[in-house]
Order: sequence, then C-alpha cells, then structure tokens
Amino acid sequence: MKITGKTLQKWKKTAQDNNKTLKRSVGNNLTLESFPNGKQYWRWRYKFSGKPKTLSFGCLPEVTLHDANHLVVEARRKVKQNIDPSAERQDLRRSRILNAKNTFEAVAEEWHAQEKQRWEKRHAENIISRLRRDIFPLIGKIPVSEIEAKDVAAAIKGIIDRNETARRALQNCGQVCRYAVQTGRAKYDVTSALKGFVKGRITKHYGTISSNELPHLVKKIRGNDVQLFKQTRIALEMMLLTFVRTSELMNARWSEFDFQAKTWIIPAERMKMKREHLVPLSRQVLSMLEELQQISGKREHIFPSIPRPFKPMSNATLLRALEKLGYRHTMTGHGFRALAMTTMLEKLNIPFEFIDKQLAHRTKGAVRQAYDRALYIDQRTKMMQTWADYIDRIADGQDGKVYQIKERLTEMVQA
Repeated sequence: MKITGKTLQKWKKTAQDNNKTLKRSVGNNLTLESFPNGKQYWRWRYKFSGKPKTLSFGCLPEVTLHDANHLVVEARRKVKQNIDPSAERQDLRRSRILNAKNTFEAVAEEWHAQEKQRWEKRHAENIISRLRRDIFPLIGKIPVSEIEAKDVAAAIKGIIDRNETARRALQNCGQVCRYAVQTGRAKYDVTSALKGFVKGRITKHYGTISSNELPHLVKKIRGNDVQLFKQTRIALEMMLLTFVRTSELMNARWSEFDFQAKTWIIPAERMKMKREHLVPLSRQVLSMLEELQQISGKREHIFPSIPRPFKPMSNATLLRALEKLGYRHTMTGHGFRALAMTTMLEKLNIPFEFIDKQLAHRTKGAVRQAYDRALYIDQRTKMMQTWADYIDRIADGQDGKVYQIKERLTEMVQA
C-alpha cells in the first residue's frame, strides 16, 4: 500500500475519532503512532546487541515521511558500525544539558566564588565586574568546552584600546579556562595561544622631585601660604617623614599607633605585600599625632574625611594639596617614597637595605624571601629619627650636610 499524505491524515482522524492510540507501520520497521490529541510520532524499532530497542524521530508535520525514512537509513548505518543511536542520542542530550550548565559565564562565576576568599574585597569585585562588563556579553553563553582562542581574542579586541584592562581581562580568562581544565570541563587552556595578543603594560612613573628640590617642598608645606586645612598639611608632612604608601596613611587608624613604643603597626590586610609592617615614629611624627588628636582623636581614622568624617580622607585630597603648592604633575603621594630613598642615599649615606626594608618592598627571589628575617628595627628607628631631623634642618635653611652615619649603622648590623 502506498503511503501518502492523505493516508497519514486519515490515521490521525481515526485515532481522534476513536479516542485511542493508533500504530501503523510504513515499512523498514518504521511506525507512525497517532494519538487521540492529534499528535503523530515516528518510532523506529531495531535490535542492538540482541536487545530490542526503539528510537523516536520526532513528529508530523515537522518530520515528514521522507525525512523519517532518511533518518532510518542513518540509524541503520550507525548500528552496522556498532554504535547504538539511542545511547548516542542520550549522550548528546546529557552533553547539551552539561554544556548549558557549564557556559564560560557559569564556570567563571564558580571560579570567582571559590577564589574570592583569598582576595581583598575590592580586588574580587574588580575581577567579576571586569568579566561581567567586558567578557560575558560576548562569550559568556558559550559552553566552556567549546570556547576557542578566536572567541576570547574577539572579546579582548573590543577593549584593546584600554591596555591595562585588556591585559587583566585576558589574564582572568586564562584563569577561568585553566580552572575549567582542572575540573574536567575543558581539554586545554585556549588562552595559551594568545600570548602577546595584548602588548605589555606601559610603565608609569609616579611624579617626584629630586633631592635638591626637597628644601623648597618642605618650606612650601610648612609655610602653608595656600592655607591648606591643618590635617591636610600634617598629612603631607607625615607622608614625607614616614614615606608609606598613600593608601596606608589615608586609612591609618588610631588603634594602630603605640605611643609608648613609638611605633605604628600597619596590619597585613592593608599592606601591598600582605605582611604586617612596622613604622618607627620619630619625635616629630609623634608631635604631629598629638596635634591630630585634638582634631580627630575621637574618630576611627587619624585623617577622617572633612565632609564625611566616618570615612578616611581621599587620596585625591593630597594630590589637590600638592597642586595648590605648585607641584601639579611633578609630585605625587607615591613620589614621597622615591624622594625619601634618593635623598637618604645621596645626602645621608644611609645603607640601601635599611631604606628598602622601611619601604616594605618585596624581597627579590623566593629563597631570599623565605630566609629574610633581617628586620633592622634598631637601625630603622635611628634612620627615621635621622631623616626627620634632616627635614627640620633644611626647613630651617641649613644646607643639610651629609651625615656620616653609615659606619655607625653598619656597626649596629654586625653587633
């Protein structure tokens, strides 16, 4: 009997009229099941490893009789190749479900949730914000197992003009891809092929002045002709005398200062190197802190924001103060660190290792870091007082002659 479109419609109507499921063979073990609700499904019966099985090919009218017969031919070919088409379809379905759960975005979110415990809150927020803003819109919905280097490259190319952002975004994509490999959801890190795609970051040198220009800066700060707020002027001078990082000073809390021990302990979580840092306090700095107690002693921070006293002073406040003093683009908060090191080496003849330790720089080399226990506390205490005294001398108009203290400090090291 020749099967036509009218035949198929007749079977559908018969099933509906009798309110019963009707099964009709169309040859090649292919059957059309017609249901009372009007749906008609193609079923193919076959054997695999001696067991009877059934495979569905969809329904009319989406899958025509011609389509169904073509699918039978494909399925028979797979059976002859010892491939179970039903099991293959189940594997494909599971793979699709898995891919839907393991998109680049889903894996990245999972990686971030796991890693953020080790990071500072702000750092963690920056990473996920960068991914959500610049990467997810382009490749977030692609299964991580299907991501290719060209996909990541296309996303990064969109932000390539923001060099540092692009560099960090590519780095984060690599971390996500390696996490996918480690958790069995990708075979390899596709970003390894993108080495050099983003050009190296441009080194940015912070504005600073030379040691010969220091006397003029000190006189400008202490003279305060531009009428800076008292706490802003003191902040500038404390930056000069302690040469800590700007954020370390701006976020300093009264609880970190020990007036009896004459020390300031900056907690590890606020240090760039994540190690607690000790700052010996000179007489001059202690005197400034006493002045500040009259202003902010009842606040948490030693330099509270003037408009928002429950928050610390902004780093931008110091930059604006330096601009008012005439140092726009020529001096920055970070520049005090370079200025202190240069001046102490050139003018005070202080050994580099003492200055470097006080600057809290990372010791180069893993082995040296592991065995670096030379804190030079006594030497640094003497150095910080010598530095403060030197600043007083040049503020008073003295030439700030070289102090020959290197020999005495060296003796202290060897003692």
